[in-house]
Amino acid sequence: MPNQTEHGKAFEYACLKGLEGTIATFGQGLTCNLVDNISYKNAKDNFDNLTVHAHKELLLKAGLVMASRLKDLEPRLIYPVKGFKDIITLEIQPDKKGIEGDVRDVLAIRIFMKSEKNNWELGISCKHNHYDLKHPRISPRIDIGKQWLKLDSSKLYLNNISLIFLKLDSVKNSGVTSWAGITNKDTLIYKPLMDEIKNEILRQSSTHEAIACSNLLKYFIGEKDFYKVIVEHKKHSVCLQAFNFNGTLNQPAGKQKAAHNFPIPTLPTQIYNIGFDKDSNSTFTINMDKGWGLSLRIHSASSKIEDSLKLAVKLVGIPEAQCRENLPIT
Repeated sequence: MPNQTEHGKAFEYACLKGLEGTIATFGQGLTCNLVDNISYKNAKDNFDNLTVHAHKELLLKAGLVMASRLKDLEPRLIYPVKGFKDIITLEIQPDKKGIEGDVRDVLAIRIFMKSEKNNWELGISCKHNHYDLKHPRISPRIDIGKQWLKLDSSKLYLNNISLIFLKLDSVKNSGVTSWAGITNKDTLIYKPLMDEIKNEILRQSSTHEAIACSNLLKYFIGEKDFYKVIVEHKKHSVCLQAFNFNGTLNQPAGKQKAAHNFPIPTLPTQIYNIGFDKDSNSTFTINMDKGWGLSLRIHSASSKIEDSLKLAVKLVGIPEAQCRENLPIT
């Protein structure tokens, strides 16, 4: 049975096919060019390997529902634009882009003939039955300050993280190879690591508060503007969220205007508090101003003990002005 990652890859393929079909049906003199890269082949293979026909059909319909709505919100997806080529390139990005802060899975690109630096891009983050933003890793080799906040982590954080992972090495050296063999992993590993992450975020925000807050949010949500698309099987619906931090969404195509213009959201400048969830040693919530909130939960990436762990990051607070639509799959 396919796992969550494989389902997600299959949905990326369905979203790309939804865009292709919508442009073919509604495009005003436009053509598509599919980039046949490794990411595309991987996504197509995962889609083809789905064994339940109804599941495939649902994903394809979800991709079409998403693309049909985007053609109203993004006129450049189907209308000619002066100075731009009438070819839309559709591409699935490699996973490594997410580590760099670009969470977009699928891109629609139009080339600006005078300078490719001014190309138009529409990015989509595809999610299958979950709302997680990102799954960054934690290890002694990863500087979360530099990666998340664009600020060097303190020596105290790096030293303390290394000491916790030395404890984990000691457990492995005793012959324990799986997380199931560590009965007190919550108090021995999870809670100390989460305490160090919490303390480092507070430490950095105490001296660089506005920068730390805004960079933290943009790292987890995404550096570039995009639409987040979540297919929800049980509800037979697609949830569409727009993130327009740089103001690049909803651009007109000549006289054709977007059905709706999303405002540029105000980034947070202050952390109100960071608190562990009730009865939890592995999850805390970061409450910030402007209505933003993040939940971070630490977990093992596999049953086998490795030299790193993962965080599941969710957006639990969002300003009222942020777009969120639920579209039925019919």
